[in-house]
Amino acid sequence: MFDVLKQKIARFIVQRKFLKEKNISTSFNGFFKNAGNFLIILPEKEDDFNLSLIIPEYLRSVQKNVELVVFEPQLSLIHENYKYRSFTYGINEKTKLNLPAQKLLTELRTRFYDIVIDLNLIGDEFSGAITNAVKANYRIGFESEKSDGLYNIQIKNINKDPKTSYNNLLEALKMF
Repeated sequence: MFDVLKQKIARFIVQRKFLKEKNISTSFNGFFKNAGNFLIILPEKEDDFNLSLIIPEYLRSVQKNVELVVFEPQLSLIHENYKYRSFTYGINEKTKLNLPAQKLLTELRTRFYDIVIDLNLIGDEFSGAITNAVKANYRIGFESEKSDGLYNIQIKNINKDPKTSYNNLLEALKMF
């Protein structure tokens, strides 16, 4: 019961502090092709993490500048041939409400990204807050219970199968 209350409070904070009114119409025509800087939030769940690496690898193969937000214990799992600039976080960079600590947010806010991609299949307040705290034109994430205000583009998480979901995101990116 206490966890549910913490989650509701965290969602309220994310909506108040990080979500801005978005009355500006957005053109998605060629948004991926014209984008150069990407921030990718990788999932903490190890199975999802390993499957999600196809996204940053693809972006590197098409000459995009990719930076990652990675849970510290998983940093060593990234293929050593791919050198990404990474923002790592540990348990200490999360508040008791599962929100990013101010130090991490301050570091992320110093940069501008064309696109932020949240690869967490299950929406959580931590990655939702990061997605909306950074300066970016487009925010992409997976559809979840309360993700409507978090992302410009939402990808359906079909059958809760991570491999299919990441492949669908990859195909959607290739369309633009």
